[in-house]
Amino acid sequence: MRLEKINFISVLFLLLGIGINFNAIAMESQAQQSTIAGQQFESSQYYQPYIESRSYPQIALNSSFGKLIYESEIVNYKPEKLYNYYKSFVCDGIYGYNCTRNIENLKQYAGLDIGNESGLINPAITSIKGYKVYYTSEAVNGANSVLSGAVLIPISNEKLKGVVIFYHYTVLDKRNIPSNFKTDPFVLSGLTAATLASAGYVVLLPDLPGMGVDARHPHPYVTYPEVNAKSGIYMLPLLKDMIADDAFEQVNGKTKLFISGYSEGGSYALWSTKILEENKIYLINNGFKLQKTVPVVGAYNVSRVMLPFMFANVTYSESSPYYVNNSWVSAFAKPGFFANTMNAYLSFNPESSNFNPQTVYNSEFAKCNACKLGESELTISEVLQTNANDWYKYNLLLQAAKTNGYSNGNNSVQALASASLLENNNFISSLSNADIYNWQAQTPISLLAFEFDSIVPRLSSETAYVAMNKQGSPHVKMITVPNQDFLVMGYVPLTDMVVDHPQGIRFMLPFVRKEFEAN
Repeated sequence: MRLEKINFISVLFLLLGIGINFNAIAMESQAQQSTIAGQQFESSQYYQPYIESRSYPQIALNSSFGKLIYESEIVNYKPEKLYNYYKSFVCDGIYGYNCTRNIENLKQYAGLDIGNESGLINPAITSIKGYKVYYTSEAVNGANSVLSGAVLIPISNEKLKGVVIFYHYTVLDKRNIPSNFKTDPFVLSGLTAATLASAGYVVLLPDLPGMGVDARHPHPYVTYPEVNAKSGIYMLPLLKDMIADDAFEQVNGKTKLFISGYSEGGSYALWSTKILEENKIYLINNGFKLQKTVPVVGAYNVSRVMLPFMFANVTYSESSPYYVNNSWVSAFAKPGFFANTMNAYLSFNPESSNFNPQTVYNSEFAKCNACKLGESELTISEVLQTNANDWYKYNLLLQAAKTNGYSNGNNSVQALASASLLENNNFISSLSNADIYNWQAQTPISLLAFEFDSIVPRLSSETAYVAMNKQGSPHVKMITVPNQDFLVMGYVPLTDMVVDHPQGIRFMLPFVRKEFEAN
């Protein structure tokens, strides 16, 4: 917490690795909302254009995967350090009165009192150990692959409450992963240790395919959700070699399992829930009972919400279906998201013309003008694969986009796409196959969304809520968090700004914890 603004540039690209929120003034006119509540929905007719009926093939799990290859204790978090770390994160770089406001609103909305250490860290926990693991999982083509991830294990004088699988947000820098405990600048392992493991949960954090030890391969982004979801599920058997079953509270002899994820990871959380509902024997054989899923600001509706959002020139508007907080954030992020999606499609789709970029990109954007690292000129694929920080990669792709008519004033990726992309039935089908919002779930599910979001519109969560309830899901609810009631350090000197998608995870994790505790 500081009263003077010294560092005007830091924390610009925090946690999702993208975007800058240039709001110089907090949206005080919207801060009158004092309680968190379920989303007020439009009529079902309003959502109909955004909802597509589809059938979901049953996805099998293979017990031959999930073998522990390597484990190493990397960190041992102490309660006092975690408490100070998280509290400083909530107040980093903002004025004292806004720090107080954040703390009070976390207590009011999420029921988390970080005014003292015992409000955040269960007093029975003496430390939280962080392990890097390598394990076997499934590749896109079904072959065996070796993936990495992080495991957080609380050392407690009480029984542990259960196990959480948590899927991370989009990163372009493949070093920004959970298992890089000490070098990940977005410190996901520390955040989840402070907010989830600190309450008495073991937390499993897959690095995801194409990341960590698997970084030599492209990341199967967005359009290949099943393989990403499985990367978390196949971490469950690892615990047999890492912690005794009797360390956990039991429900009918089973350990309670919870699932969550943020942004890209939010959709994988919902996918893994569906997969596990269809593979109950797998859960039983591994000693788990699926208790609750809490996806956060996830891209559940790829074909009818995220695709139109990418191709729209979005602006802040209360009447807009997208309700963005700041169109500058959207404009900065879209070229990176578009490139990441297209790179995965070209890399893994058998009908994608053997990686011909001009089948999906405009010919000028495909050249990636201005994409240089040192003296080396890079292709779009090489930008995504090279070791460079997220800000650098997003900015390279933004500058390449601007040479082709893309701008802050027109943030539609239409200028970057080939003229025939939206007529490519195979591509459109791959997006529809990534949708995970229109099915009947038996598991209790709490969908968390920001009221205003510049990266993943809350419409994605709304359509999931409406469609899943219409399908007869008995325990699906949606909670909208008033992001205008939480402030972070602004880019403009001497200002604080409303939290947006890139910084949101630090505030959303306490809401995840609240929903887990209410199971």
